[in-house]
Amino acid sequence: FMLRQAAETTFRSTAVALYGSKRRTHSIRSLKRVNHRLATQLNDIFAGGSPDEERLLQLLEDAYLGARYNPDYQISEQEVRSISSRVLRLLELAEAFFFAERTTAIRIYRKTRLNSLLRDARTAEKNY
Repeated sequence: FMLRQAAETTFRSTAVALYGSKRRTHSIRSLKRVNHRLATQLNDIFAGGSPDEERLLQLLEDAYLGARYNPDYQISEQEVRSISSRVLRLLELAEAFFFAERTTAIRIYRKTRLNSLLRDARTAEKNY
């Protein structure tokens, strides 16, 4: 359940950062699809195309309801390890993505601010 929450929150936060709006879904597949063009680094997590990746993603999707409401819900230790390694990688990639985005935004702000200060200085010099 907690791995599922971590994956959902990460994909949701990325969507909010990229698009400025919250997606109203709990589906990791849907949230992943929303981010696939602008956060391409995250596409490798549960990449699809492989039956094993699809099965692991489905297990993660099912964990939300299964772990909470189905007393017969089961998942093997190996499956938990496989999902865990993918979610950990997702968190690492998202952190790197946000760091890169923030660094770019700071650079743009500094350049814009510097240009503004230079323009103000030139204007003041002309008026003096």
